[in-house]
Amino acid sequence: MASEPALFETLKASIKKFVEEDSILLTWPKAKASIAHALATHLGLTITHPSQPLHIDIMTAGADVVIHDRGDNLWLALVISTTYLTASQQEQLRSLKERGCTLVFGIAFLKEKEYHLLYRVRRDAVDYYHYRKGTHTVVRLRERDQGSDEGQLLLGISAKKRGRRAATPGR
Repeated sequence: MASEPALFETLKASIKKFVEEDSILLTWPKAKASIAHALATHLGLTITHPSQPLHIDIMTAGADVVIHDRGDNLWLALVISTTYLTASQQEQLRSLKERGCTLVFGIAFLKEKEYHLLYRVRRDAVDYYHYRKGTHTVVRLRERDQGSDEGQLLLGISAKKRGRRAATPGR
């Protein structure tokens, strides 16, 4: 089995190749499968193969990209979005970690920002990282304990109020 540090280095190198070669996919509508495929391809070219056979698949095992043995061993699982991850996607990350996946990440590919937001799920916390596109560096922002919204990373997203407009007769 590959170690967490080795998997993390593989992920960072793969994101770098994605940003350099495939970032055009982020402008396509509904391109999640294409993004996952491109990232999986870069992972396959970057990973140092452990002694056990491994497979890189997309849209399986509850993740968008997964490195596994097609058995019970999950080494790396990614949930991908082109916006900030939703609560259900973050729950999906926690579920993958609870299943015993070695390294679980969510990636918010934010085309309008100078960074992509990475969510690393650990047993008891979530770490937030910025992957800076220009320098290809990863900077840890903060940690949030699981099960607590206190200290949660605030992303400056305002809640929109949606009210129903009354129907106007005669229109």
